[in-house]
Amino acid sequence: MKVQKFKLLDYLNSVFENIDLDGCHVICVQHIVASTISLFNALFENGLNPKNLSAIGKCYSTRPEALKHLLEKSVDVAQESLHFDPYRTFDMEFKRVLLSFFREKIKSLEAKGCKKLIVLDDGGELLLFMNSLLKKSKFWRGKVVGIEQTTAGYDKLKSESLLLPVINVARSNIKLFHESPFIARVAVERLLEHLNHLRIFPKNALIIGNGAVGSHIHSEIKELFRTETFDLDVSKSSIKNDSYAAILGNFDLIIGCTGKTVIPPNQFRFLKKGACLVSVSSSDREFSGFNLRNKVKNISSCHQDVCVGGIHLLNCGFPINFDDAYEEIDIPEFQLTRAILLSGIYQSITKEHANGLIDLDSDLQEKIYHLYNQTFFPSDLVLKEGSFTQT
Repeated sequence: MKVQKFKLLDYLNSVFENIDLDGCHVICVQHIVASTISLFNALFENGLNPKNLSAIGKCYSTRPEALKHLLEKSVDVAQESLHFDPYRTFDMEFKRVLLSFFREKIKSLEAKGCKKLIVLDDGGELLLFMNSLLKKSKFWRGKVVGIEQTTAGYDKLKSESLLLPVINVARSNIKLFHESPFIARVAVERLLEHLNHLRIFPKNALIIGNGAVGSHIHSEIKELFRTETFDLDVSKSSIKNDSYAAILGNFDLIIGCTGKTVIPPNQFRFLKKGACLVSVSSSDREFSGFNLRNKVKNISSCHQDVCVGGIHLLNCGFPINFDDAYEEIDIPEFQLTRAILLSGIYQSITKEHANGLIDLDSDLQEKIYHLYNQTFFPSDLVLKEGSFTQT
């Protein structure tokens, strides 16, 4: 496994070269892959003690070699990152494991008299635990900052009365508009690989959730399959909302891009025999994956393609862009994602913020984007001023 040194991360470290990470601790939920190690290395180069970073991953996005690499560097990474129970819903099982992980780390940090804690989250659960703790414990007040990187996490946090500042990386324009295209490209590449391996040749497709990622999935596959879209926003949907359940049986390939459950178990009966269900979001919730897996014996991997009653659930219902082809999915463009996270971390500890959700600094977004653009798309036009102001 090769761990790269990324230009965008080096740039941010040069901008924040005087940052003080001495005594800081980080607790995070992250994809444990090579590009995430590059992010961690950037923090270590700028003064964070590797022993002060505690990380937990998700089974479907944890590369065993990456986990081993971090352990060898004395990073406190949870072995439970690889935990997978095919017969339980991932969200409930991960929440149980995460709460145990969180309590253990918090207890240890309180005993050490921690003065600054950065909570880097993917999915919102870690920050919800932290917010609940802040309601009970005066010890942590004023000592904790957070960063949330997913829309699913943002949706959980936006209605909460937050007792800590949380940098809202998830809804930053740079993430929504410039990360989504390469996520969609990787997802479609992996999807086609799975379909070819299974000798399945869909003629048509339905994309559920025509937002930032779904719209780019549509662009990638519209020349390959007859493609329709469904979205709660009728302006983004080619199918009438009142006909959704009735038309599910028309499609060979259904792609979920919402971060929510789009086909509950009581709608499985509407699906066409031979239909393929593919997630491009997070967890296994798009298609109630565990309900289908419960009908299959001897599932050995969270990356297994399973077939239940003629319905194909690819990658066990987990995001197709996080299968076990680690070199193919962790492409160089992901340095943009890691740079967005690093900028959120640095913003959280170099500026004073009120409690609540905080926009990612628009100037930082613009600088990161232009360096990214110069690296990968040198012929592209420069965006107009103000393109990175969040709305």
